[in-house]
Amino acid sequence: MGYLCIKNIFVMFRQSSPTTQPDLFSNFLSSLGGDGRRHKKFTDSNAWHNLFREFITSKVNEKRFSCLFSEDMGRPNVPVRMLAGMMILKESSGWSDERLFEETQFNILAMSALGMNNASDEAPCAATYYNFRKALYEYQLQTGEDLIGEMFRELTHTQAKLFGVHGKFTRMDSKLIGSNICKSSRLQLIISVLQVFFKDISQYECKIERMEEKDRQLLSDLISKTGGQIVYALDNQAREQMLEELGYILLRLQQLYTEQDSSKYHLIVRILSEQYRIEGEQVRLCEIREIKSDSLQSPHDEDAAYRKKGEQKVQGYSTNITETCNNDTLNLITDVQVEKANHADNDFLQEAVEQSEKVVGHIENVNADGAYHSPENQEFARNNSTSLILGNMQGKKGKYAFEVEENENKQVTVINTETGEVNQAEEYKEGKYKIRENGQMKYFSLAMIVAFFQRQQIERFSQEAFKRRNNVEASIFQLSYYTRKNKTRYRGMIKHKWWAYNRCLWVNLVRIKNWMGEVCPDGTKMWGIEDILIKNAGLLADFFFSIGEKLIFSTLLSIKSMICPGLCLIPVQTKYITRSSKLAF
Repeated sequence: MGYLCIKNIFVMFRQSSPTTQPDLFSNFLSSLGGDGRRHKKFTDSNAWHNLFREFITSKVNEKRFSCLFSEDMGRPNVPVRMLAGMMILKESSGWSDERLFEETQFNILAMSALGMNNASDEAPCAATYYNFRKALYEYQLQTGEDLIGEMFRELTHTQAKLFGVHGKFTRMDSKLIGSNICKSSRLQLIISVLQVFFKDISQYECKIERMEEKDRQLLSDLISKTGGQIVYALDNQAREQMLEELGYILLRLQQLYTEQDSSKYHLIVRILSEQYRIEGEQVRLCEIREIKSDSLQSPHDEDAAYRKKGEQKVQGYSTNITETCNNDTLNLITDVQVEKANHADNDFLQEAVEQSEKVVGHIENVNADGAYHSPENQEFARNNSTSLILGNMQGKKGKYAFEVEENENKQVTVINTETGEVNQAEEYKEGKYKIRENGQMKYFSLAMIVAFFQRQQIERFSQEAFKRRNNVEASIFQLSYYTRKNKTRYRGMIKHKWWAYNRCLWVNLVRIKNWMGEVCPDGTKMWGIEDILIKNAGLLADFFFSIGEKLIFSTLLSIKSMICPGLCLIPVQTKYITRSSKLAF
């Protein structure tokens, strides 16, 4: 794996301090002046930039990212915590890259959030930011290790521990998110694949010369226009003819080239196998019903899949959120997953519970809708001592009820709920039962019987238990707040995962800010819950230390300006101790 390199200069890992050293003349506090209104708002411990710095920027575990850098050569890296913080800030307000760089260079709130204390401090430049993202992307492709996902779990675990967040009640829901790709017909899709492939090999004259002249001319004509422009000018008959012609071209290209010739060769192989059937020397177009939902949707996003859910049609991904929903404490998003759009909701549940338990401990109750039901999930919940509270199960409720005797025989009794008729079922195969009703045989599987008892269990839950799930829709709304027409600005699975992690970190920070504002609106008494204070004295002291250091330094600056203008000040450090189970500074 290659190390992070900028303009052929290797970068060496060096851990940074949480904040920059305050400068005597260019620090933000001195420029705001005295104890005025602006000074008070800037130093407010509940201000978003102070919370961002203390709960995110300063808590980033930079050592986790050391694998991206050289161990013994190159210039020192810029603070990784700043680069990670910039990725989160970008998703906080749906900024473009240009807006991000502008904010982190000239907005003192954004600069303070990233740990900068002075107007003279420099934020990472665009090249450094992009090289960091590129190194992250390549590392994840090569190793499968998701460093941004691990950062999300570490930060959320620290926040959950500090605020006493627990897993007594949790809920989850999913949302389909569109990728930043255009909607295209089959013909447009095939044309776009050929365009991407031909543009790639056009860099090498020797490779183009392998093609037949007619194929080379046709592909040259295709890249001169967009797929939409080409298709728009054709009638239905001409489109069908072109689809057939392009199938043979794809076959010839597959036979003529290899993966060594082009990094886009695999697209030719994939589109040919998904859209056509090869029968001897004949190439036949597949029927629409034969195309799988995970087939290629765009050559610019190979991970995206298709799904229709009700009236919604999406080419992209499915995002699943898990969060706590307790009445007695702060609630946080504990896990977020991103998979292809055709990923079933019930396949999210087990991993979501396992990852959430790493953040908040044992999950006692999970609220979700009926789409999360499956026999495997029910068994997982029983083994994990987790109560699975589902909404209505998928499928229509049957007209038969069942009773199973609590003995070795496990005799199954079948009751017709419409007529009241009762029959003893005969097990004719393992897990297969039958009865005779009105002269006709009725057959039942063990899965049908289990589903009946699961419906009964769901009906026994109180309405209060079901209501806990409702507000998860608000979290889904906040996650996708800055999408446009339900589409992100990204392409690819990895970038969509980063988007979801960073967006959820920001949502959690807003919840922390709101929670702290409810407990202490004026920000003078941070947490009124004494047991949390005592339990987390060290973490809280670190938080107050940074805020207190700024206030002390600002006060000394004022004294210095009045008494001794030539005096050079060194920032004062405070200490904390705990006595008699109380926090003292």
